Amino acid sequence: MGNWPEKAFAPLAEFTARMDQLIREARQSPRAQDADRIYMPGEIEFDNAARNAARGLALPDVTVEDLRLWGERLGAAWPFAGTNVRSA
Repeated sequence: MGNWPEKAFAPLAEFTARMDQLIREARQSPRAQDADRIYMPGEIEFDNAARNAARGLALPDVTVEDLRLWGERLGAAWPFAGTNVRSA
């Protein structure tokens, strides 16, 4: 398995236009009952990465506490003292 160059299938402009059309058709499909939109492969991960880069990574309280305790056990200073560490 490997990456195939898009020009192996059609000229780039034609390939791009066809992919755009397929995405439009997919997004116009009926949605699941509780779905607010239809995502393309990788789109949720891209959105999550952008959100995490902008706001930081939200961690569950138990994970934040575990990290703090492990740091204490290992003699590492808690770098978030006096800050508003956001948990999930």
